[in-house]
Amino acid sequence: MIAYKFLAAGRVAPFSGYEWPAPTGDAPGGWVAAAAVDPCRSGVHACRVEHLPIWIERELWRVELEGDVVEQDTLVVAPRGRLLERVADWSGVADVEFTELSHQRTYEHASRGSIEMGPFLVEATWAVEHRRPAYAGYVAARTRMFADGERGWDAERSWQATWIAERLGL
Repeated sequence: MIAYKFLAAGRVAPFSGYEWPAPTGDAPGGWVAAAAVDPCRSGVHACRVEHLPIWIERELWRVELEGDVVEQDTLVVAPRGRLLERVADWSGVADVEFTELSHQRTYEHASRGSIEMGPFLVEATWAVEHRRPAYAGYVAARTRMFADGERGWDAERSWQATWIAERLGL
């Protein structure tokens, strides 16, 4: 199965701190294996395109998962996986665009809100100033939820996933 995985700089898994083996030339990285598959505890974790906004980090990778894949909520988990290629346009290009778009969308959503949205605007601006795309996306989704009700969260996350996929040609 082909899926996607966000990693911190240097191919480092943000939760485990594991440094993934790098692809070399046209060859994929080495296989990473887990003793068991237990979502959020053990296994090789990745996600489908529609859940990318939830897992944003500095580097985006296309990964191959092998074995019995377990799907749970916003992730997929397998006993083995390896990095195929880095999605180069994410880091330093699309991530900045995503942060700025999320900032703009926060302002648009806030204009429809029936409660005081000032704190969301402050947080969205902070996310741009500190280049935090994951947080910018979260703030936009929260603002839309307060503006449009419960369906606003899912609608914004769906919009974000579509934008990422189209922008990066996934």
